[in-house]
Amino acid sequence: MRSLFWRVFASFWLAIALVAGLSWLLGHALNQDSWIISRHPGLKDLASEWVQLRESKGELASYSRLERLRRTYRIDVQVLGENGQIPVAMAAWSPPLAATLASLALLLHLEDG
Repeated sequence: MRSLFWRVFASFWLAIALVAGLSWLLGHALNQDSWIISRHPGLKDLASEWVQLRESKGELASYSRLERLRRTYRIDVQVLGENGQIPVAMAAWSPPLAATLASLALLLHLEDG
């Protein structure tokens, strides 16, 4: 009986370790966004060029640069803030707020019917 317990116990933890390891490897193998962004010719030095263009020629010229980029490379680029970042409060509270509102909407939908 004791031998069976240790076999099941060891098999269980071995399976968990294998799933965790394979998930980690698969996550790194499929996370090619950073590789693509660092090597794409249309995105090379885009942030610094865009900021420099905006400061020197204004908002219209900088957004026309993004539009040319969209037509040339078929890439949609969005500027998240004037400094290139999402405000901290928005970044921190948007996902939980969206999840809360979605679950509340689902709850109200299920209660209504």
